[in-house]
This record gives sequence, C-alpha cells and structure tokens, in this order.
Amino acid sequence: METPQQTSGLETRPWTKEEDQKLFACKSKNRHLSWPEIAMLTELERSRKRCRERWEKHLEDKH
Repeated sequence: METPQQTSGLETRPWTKEEDQKLFACKSKNRHLSWPEIAMLTELERSRKRCRERWEKHLEDKH
C-alpha cells in the first residue's frame, strides 16, 4: 500500500537529474532488492511503481 507521501502531487513532478542518479546508483548496487525496498532506500518520495517505471523506461539501458 502506498503512503500518502508517495501518492501526493510530488509524484507528478518531473524527475530531476539528481533523482535519476540516486535511483541509478541504488538499483545498480542492489539489483537483488524489490522495488518497494529500492523506493524506500532512495528516499525520493516516489512510489515503487514510479521508481520501477523510471528504471525500465529511462535508466536500465544506461547500466
């Protein structure tokens, strides 16, 4: 279940370069972790769904 923080308007804002870097670094080092765990570790105020989608559509190919 998503927290109110994760479903707020913050999620609809564009991703920043810093957020991309943080997500990329976290997922690259922790490929075995689930998306809920990655979302929590990054502390980006993004849901697991948004983190996964960002990874799959924009960052995974850079790995």
